[in-house]
Amino acid sequence: MLKTIILLLLFSFPAAANETCTLVLGYSGDWPPYILKNSNDEVTGADFDILKNIINQMECKLTTVKVPINRLLMELEKGTIDVATGASKTRKREKSFHYSQPYRIEVIRLMYDKEHVNLDRFSNLQQVLDDGNLVVLNKSAWYGREIAKLKENKQKYNLVHVDKLSTRLKLFSNQRADGFIADEVVSCSSFPADYRSKIAFHPYVINRNDVYFIFSKKTTISVFVERFNFYLQQLQNSNVITDIYRKHIPHDCFEMLSLSQNKH
Repeated sequence: MLKTIILLLLFSFPAAANETCTLVLGYSGDWPPYILKNSNDEVTGADFDILKNIINQMECKLTTVKVPINRLLMELEKGTIDVATGASKTRKREKSFHYSQPYRIEVIRLMYDKEHVNLDRFSNLQQVLDDGNLVVLNKSAWYGREIAKLKENKQKYNLVHVDKLSTRLKLFSNQRADGFIADEVVSCSSFPADYRSKIAFHPYVINRNDVYFIFSKKTTISVFVERFNFYLQQLQNSNVITDIYRKHIPHDCFEMLSLSQNKH
């Protein structure tokens, strides 16, 4: 009997036939291939398409609004936006937000220009840095505990912080840096096609992290998220998500990626 009640709740949202279910997605700007605006000024990307697919199945409407990255979680907590993509899970965040089940895996790796330097002779990041190689990254981002400890270390390593992805890519492609630390999907997809053949991914994985859709507790209820997870699981049991990633990730990058593309 209890299971029947739960199923009825899961599939009775919106409650009334004339009630419109609309979710506002907050995003902070282009983060290809996950979310970005195309040449027609429309929001697209792999994360967006997965979210849109599920929201459509739930017979809801999805709208978007651009929010500065330093205000995104604040606006989500206030309820001025309903959902965000690409979130990692923390105990603190769980107090304010509902989480979907994980929908992809973020893999942080070290890349290098194999025509410029060979970093595969080192077995891990520490050895790369001990050898004096200069590595660029965004220190404001979370790349796992290993990077966090290196940033706190009093020993001065050649870990160079550069805010903008485009600037980091330029430094790296101009051979002013020996290595580049980032999400493997984002970085490979962002390089020009004629340069990607020069890139090598170091086999050492710096961090692997589950990624979630995150919902405001002010505007969504747990039953809605359970229903969302039902449709997300259906996508994960099919080839739909893989097909979405193949659509947005360059073919040569897709074949190089460690998870090709992350099934849970």
